[in-house]
Amino acid sequence: MLDPVPATRIFNSFEKVYQWLKLNGVLKKFLYLDGEILIALDGTEYFSSKKINCSHCNCRHHRNGTTTYFHGCVTPVMVSPNQKQVKNYEPEFIKKQDGHQK
Repeated sequence: MLDPVPATRIFNSFEKVYQWLKLNGVLKKFLYLDGEILIALDGTEYFSSKKINCSHCNCRHHRNGTTTYFHGCVTPVMVSPNQKQVKNYEPEFIKKQDGHQK
């Protein structure tokens, strides 16, 4: 078992934090140029193994015949050149695509 708590159970927390920041005027500090919000995207793998895997794992097949199983996500973050802090949004999980081949 990789993680007993589904990530979707905590996604509501991201929205609650966003609403609190908006209500308290914190988000205004992130506005840049013509009042736009800048979002930086980063991709990451948060699990990788050559042995442990589950039905949701993505697979990377190597030329030497081995397979690496992994979970990854794209993490959006609100940024501003005027702020030292950032505000992260809920991640978008990279899912296996049926029938997808390179």
